[in-house]
Amino acid sequence: MKIVPLITALLLLMYCSAPHKTTDEISNQYKLTDETGNPFSPSTTIIYDLREDQNVSLIIFDINGNPVDTLVNSFQMKGNYQIKPNFFDNESGLYFYKLETEDTTYVKKMLILK
Repeated sequence: MKIVPLITALLLLMYCSAPHKTTDEISNQYKLTDETGNPFSPSTTIIYDLREDQNVSLIIFDINGNPVDTLVNSFQMKGNYQIKPNFFDNESGLYFYKLETEDTTYVKKMLILK
């Protein structure tokens, strides 16, 4: 077992379990909603709203903290975005998605059931 992915997974789990700002409290920068159909089998939609033009990264991680898929890694204009990740090849289990902008990072968890 690699220790770095385990530590990353534990940090993600602690971050997701800790109290956070609600989407209303962070809406001056962006809004990240819960993915539709959580738990889901095997498709979902991740929706976020950018209030200003900025660099955006949206990455899916497995329970061990390993990156599974990079959905977005680019400069995006302000606006509403809907991303439909493909989980047909992934195993059932707990996953995390991390939305990172130039000055904010937000992590949520999701559950795949097949």
